[in-house]
Amino acid sequence: ETYSAFVIHNPSVSSVSSHIGNGRESWIRVSDLQKDMGSALEAVSDLMASNYLSFNIRTDEDLMRSLPLLDDKILLTFSLLQESGWPQYLDTWPFSLKGNQLLSVFLEEISRNLGIEFVVDSQIKYYVPLMMEPKRSTNGEFFIDQHDLAQTMPHPNHWNTDPTATKEQSLDFILYVPGPSHSPLRIKDQETGLITKTQSFLIPRTGGFFILKRQSLSNSSLISEEDMHSVIEIFVGQLRQIIGFPSEKRLFDQVPSLQTIVPSPSGVSAWEIDLIMHQSIWSNFGTSVNNLFSLSQLVQKLQNMVILDDIQTMITTSISHIQSTVEGVRVRDYARAMKDSATARRNAVKAFFD
Repeated sequence: ETYSAFVIHNPSVSSVSSHIGNGRESWIRVSDLQKDMGSALEAVSDLMASNYLSFNIRTDEDLMRSLPLLDDKILLTFSLLQESGWPQYLDTWPFSLKGNQLLSVFLEEISRNLGIEFVVDSQIKYYVPLMMEPKRSTNGEFFIDQHDLAQTMPHPNHWNTDPTATKEQSLDFILYVPGPSHSPLRIKDQETGLITKTQSFLIPRTGGFFILKRQSLSNSSLISEEDMHSVIEIFVGQLRQIIGFPSEKRLFDQVPSLQTIVPSPSGVSAWEIDLIMHQSIWSNFGTSVNNLFSLSQLVQKLQNMVILDDIQTMITTSISHIQSTVEGVRVRDYARAMKDSATARRNAVKAFFD
């Protein structure tokens, strides 16, 4: 890949400013080419070191949220869950992969670049209760404390089916409609202690929730297009975090001169795809080598330990794909290297724990 940085002379700007495009380009605006050239070069260095080429752009918290991309297929289940009490339930779930441009374009871009096939499913469930009664503020608002979300929202058994029924990695995205007796339902921020207007939250490596604010006397059985678009926007944002894309806030914190990140129509930029590929390869490679090394040390200590044929096959498969990963990186075939590194990691981990 080729990354380009353009320095643009613009006398009207008051200070050096950086801007990231949605491809592999960035530009730096300066008011005086001679005077600001040092600052411009520093901005280019920041962009390259902290963004395009960085493995430290994601914190430990980001890594805990993200799902290791080990399979060629991921099952996405979108569920509309409704609490009882409504005079008319939402019986039409205007959810269609082809019909929803925002989601379909995003998934197609990920599939094309990362080689992941997304299988999309949707469902509607009625009479789904909360596990714990929400609290009520002095002004009558219903809310859930941020740290109580997992204990209050509907039990995972209501989300979908038995997660062990499929071999693929699976993610669940829940649109929950509280009953009239709990509406509108808000979330209380743990740090500020304030009841926020936030209607969504992320479940690390699992999916996400969106709490729909529905009019208490609504007799409509449909979700409006406007509400549906807002829901899908949130779900795409949550899916981005689980796949491992960096947050914009993190980028602005790391590059002081950064003022603009141009959004991509597909929801993911070319440089973000590159970053995920490089980070996945690095993570998979490291995990594979560490597990094989640990297994080697264990066998050397327990010399009478029997290595079954299937374990031996996993080890040789992992080593073979580690070598293929290195070759893929050498020739800059990162798509191939990512697949090989994922295969190496799966076999190394399974060999160690089996």
